[in-house]
Formats: sequence, structure tokens, C-alpha cells
Amino acid sequence: MFSGATSFATFRSSNADAVHSVLFWLLGSLSESSWSSLALPAAAVLVVGVHLMLQTRTLNVLAAGDDAAFSVGVSVHRVRIRLLVAVSFLTGALVAMSGGTGFVGLIVPYLVRLAVGPDHRRLLPIAMLVGAIYLVVDLLCRVLVRPEELRIGIVTAVLDATVFR
Repeated sequence: MFSGATSFATFRSSNADAVHSVLFWLLGSLSESSWSSLALPAAAVLVVGVHLMLQTRTLNVLAAGDDAAFSVGVSVHRVRIRLLVAVSFLTGALVAMSGGTGFVGLIVPYLVRLAVGPDHRRLLPIAMLVGAIYLVVDLLCRVLVRPEELRIGIVTAVLDATVFR
């Protein structure tokens, strides 16, 4: 419903710059990013990445279920709130730079989990590395259909639909 409302508002707009901005956010791209705008996303990845790596044992216990986590002394509610805040900060910082690049945050960890297993000590660093490598697809999207740009959000949506069908 919201996608339809956004599409309608975009369609009705007579401002080309506004349409371009909306499409940037909807389809995602790194084409408008620069090295000077990298500080905030890099800091977010570093801070949240370190925080998550320090939480791998807790994440492994949470994966066993709330009752198991509670029985070993994990404050499930507090941990979930802390993780939600951290991941929301990270997502906001990355989307601010790249727009909506689809469900990279869903597809990459899912596929990495299938390959390396559920242990967060291995899963998190490999998922971060594979996610970064996956964004090289953005470069390919810009090169393959020159002079136009095939937005990475389109490619990601197709891949996500294939994996999560």
C-alpha cells in the first residue's frame, strides 16, 4: 500500500529533482556517494560491528530461545533493545549514504548462515565481509548498461525474490 502511495506521489510530481531523489532512495545506489561522505557510515560500521562482535556469545544463546537465554542469566528484553538501537543506527547511517539497496541485510546473512553455520563468532565477520563484497554489484550495475545506471536496488530485489520465494 505504501509503495503504491509513494509511486503515485512520484508519478504526480512535476519536479524532476524530486523524482530523482525519490528514485535514489527507492532503488538505491552508491553513485552519489563520495569519499568525504564515508565518515559517518564507516564509524557506524566500526562501532556497531565491534559491539556485535562483543555480543556473539549472547547472540548464540539467544538463538537457542528466550527460555534458554533467560536460564543462563541473559536479560533478553535489554539485549533485544540494545541490539535494536545499534542495528537501527547502523541501518540509518548506511541508508543515508546509499538509499534503499534492497534487502542486503536479509539475503547476505541468510546465505552466509547456510554456508558457515549459526555460530555468530564466524557468522558476523563473514556476513560483514560478504555484504561489502556484494555491494561491488553496484559497480557492475553502473558499467553494464552504460550510459544509464541499473540501480542496485533492482538487482537486489530480483535476487531477494529468487532466494526468498
